[in-house]
Amino acid sequence: MKRAAIYILFLIVVAFLIFTSPAQGKVVVREVGEKIAISNNYLKIEYDLRKGKLDAFKSDGELVIKGGYSGVLFNQKKIATSLDNYQYKFKIRDLKDRLGKGKEVEIFFSGLSDKPDIIVVLNLYEGKKFFTLLLRVKNSTSKELRIDKLFPLVVTAKEEGGIFLGKEMDKIVVLENGYDLYFDFYVRLLSIKENSISNWNSAIYDLSSKKSFISGYLSNFSSLTRITTYYQEKESISLKGRKGISSWSSICEYEPAKGLLLEESLTSERLYINFLDESPHLGLENFAQIVGKYNNVKLWKGEIPTGWNSWATLYHHNIDEKKMLENAHFVAKNLRPYGMSYFQIDDPWQITQGDWEANEHFPQGMKWILSEIKKMGLKPGLWIAPFVVNKNSSIYKHHQDWLAPKSVVARKIMPEDWEILDLSHPEVQKWLHNIFYKIGHEWGCKWIKTDFVYYALLGRRYYKKNITGVEAYRMGFKIIRDALPEDCFLLNVGVPLGASVGLVDGMRFALDNTSCWGDSDSPQAQGLKPMVRNVGRRYYLNYNLWINHPDMFYLGSPEEEKRWGSKLTLDEARCYASLVALTGGITKIGDTFVGLSEEQLNLLRRLLPVYPHSARPLDLFTSRYSQVWHLKVKKGFADWDVVGLFNWGKNKVEGQEILEGPLDITLNFKDLGKDLDKEYLVFEFWSEEFLGEFKEKVTLSLSPRRVKILTIHLKSEDNLPQFLSTNRHLTQGATDLKELSTKILPSTKVVCLKGSLLGVESFPYNLTFYVPEEYKLKEAKINLPQFNTSREGKVLKFSFRADKCKLIKWELKFEVINAKT
Repeated sequence: MKRAAIYILFLIVVAFLIFTSPAQGKVVVREVGEKIAISNNYLKIEYDLRKGKLDAFKSDGELVIKGGYSGVLFNQKKIATSLDNYQYKFKIRDLKDRLGKGKEVEIFFSGLSDKPDIIVVLNLYEGKKFFTLLLRVKNSTSKELRIDKLFPLVVTAKEEGGIFLGKEMDKIVVLENGYDLYFDFYVRLLSIKENSISNWNSAIYDLSSKKSFISGYLSNFSSLTRITTYYQEKESISLKGRKGISSWSSICEYEPAKGLLLEESLTSERLYINFLDESPHLGLENFAQIVGKYNNVKLWKGEIPTGWNSWATLYHHNIDEKKMLENAHFVAKNLRPYGMSYFQIDDPWQITQGDWEANEHFPQGMKWILSEIKKMGLKPGLWIAPFVVNKNSSIYKHHQDWLAPKSVVARKIMPEDWEILDLSHPEVQKWLHNIFYKIGHEWGCKWIKTDFVYYALLGRRYYKKNITGVEAYRMGFKIIRDALPEDCFLLNVGVPLGASVGLVDGMRFALDNTSCWGDSDSPQAQGLKPMVRNVGRRYYLNYNLWINHPDMFYLGSPEEEKRWGSKLTLDEARCYASLVALTGGITKIGDTFVGLSEEQLNLLRRLLPVYPHSARPLDLFTSRYSQVWHLKVKKGFADWDVVGLFNWGKNKVEGQEILEGPLDITLNFKDLGKDLDKEYLVFEFWSEEFLGEFKEKVTLSLSPRRVKILTIHLKSEDNLPQFLSTNRHLTQGATDLKELSTKILPSTKVVCLKGSLLGVESFPYNLTFYVPEEYKLKEAKINLPQFNTSREGKVLKFSFRADKCKLIKWELKFEVINAKT
């Protein structure tokens, strides 16, 4: 009888779990009293309708967000929030969109005559670790309203709220994505005790508990978006030993403010929150992927642009037909075989900003010179600043009605002789379309670089009524995108990043690079290290939303000192150039091509073509300048890891300032996702040195301003000879290896390694192989007239030069020493 009772109780518990837990990721919505609960197999959101507050939990019941509410700032100083004494109701809908299937809960707060209605829209998806939230406000008052800011979600200790990650607040850091709207080029990593005002999205990470909180906006269609985070111990509330982050808010700011007539509504950008991913890196990467999916981003599938920036060279503004053609000829002869296929003409080829025709230094016109570049086998490109006009331009003289009046900010930061084009004006839109149609279709441009576009955000008002600067900006880029041919790469220079999603192929995300090492961490600092900081802190956008452009790098030419007042050494140049190659970024130099030495050319060639994948900065949350970068190479026939170790000199690591000097860096194979019981072969690219066989980790010493590029291969369990590296490209085979196989020939102990690669004429190839002591080379074959092999210890070098650019096939056979065959 007792057993039967226990069995019945067991069935009741099982039934309860089945009917109260989301099955296989299904989204379940329940109404419990004055609360709505929406959950899947990963998380649960509870919304208290009476209080107007949101709580969010992990599926195991751990509370992460407590007391979140929504609000609006209107008429400059008035505030309404979901905490106010509104009447409420809700609707539940099935949900199916680009992000998946699930449930949508729409909560209505209404009934206050002097405040707009507030509508909160929650979306939760089947099998997803995130939720999204929209805020909509409706003018139900008797007067027109001006909406300054929407706050989709706010959490404050003042309202008994908090975000809870761990117990040690000193271990929590915040990674921003640009700072306080207009400093979008300055990306900070802060202690939680510092005041964070991040553009677009942010990542909060607890170094102790390893928990993260990723939040940001999936859209930036009409507003400038921010995430703010602040911790004040005296204000914070505690929960089961965990201290809450005392203030966190999501903001959509409208400039100019949006007007709402009676019964009109305004919807915020869609907010994304995820506190469940296994690592903050994965959380950031997933956020970017979801943003891409939400915006239907189509990543560039062609060759990644490479080339130069003539503006950064000694030429600066002194360019002409002769200089451009001399450099283009040099590229076609010396770099095109290695993968440099683009050649761009930078500022100033034009008459002036707004008059986009060739000036007197290009007497045969831009169509002619671009066609000459194309005849050399290169894809021509142009720089342009399409959203501004100079007061000397014909547009300014004849079409002042095309201009948007400058805001207070614009008057402070814009050149006095520049004006803003009103991109909402129909005549401007037609003019803009015609300009880019001509450049793309008639002149044959395959790469457009747009600059100074952020000024379009700074109009005080626009021709089209009641639009913001962000809306005008996006109108302009949609016109450009529609006017250009599909095979033209559109690169945007500058900010804002979020408003450009889905409209451009490439994005530069910081100030101009210079030939200065650049130890300053100030907002407007320029040089290699400020760019290194941003490359790391925005890596996750790369190949998810566009191709990142880490700006030009310099190769240590004497002209750099004349142009910038400083000159890099070749070792310093190698550091930053290696980082650009590891991240798969747009690869451009800031030196004249015709002035390059053979040594500089040799460095540049090792980075071409671009391998279209991005490395991950493993120490992103602990170093100011990331020292360890990991790139996975997957070729189908073989996988390996490429790791960059960098000594950037002065740095801040785990909260401690590091002075410039020799540095020991330990690479833990666990951080690469490796099996720690296995053994790995480690080879360094630039020195072409086999470093040995390692388990669990490898520690290397680096001098200041130096880099080591490692390739890491799993050692054969059968201790067979195996491929290690090719000296042609920094990825050591990712761009040129086409085939690689290892076979033990039947009825023998002979090991046969076969492979093929795309060879470049006259390049001095060294293929490196690991050969265990018990093996010796029996035979080597290659479809070339000459080759050489040499062996030292366990390392065999197979050297040759291609007689022309072609597919090179090789075969090496190894036999056991003293074995009978």
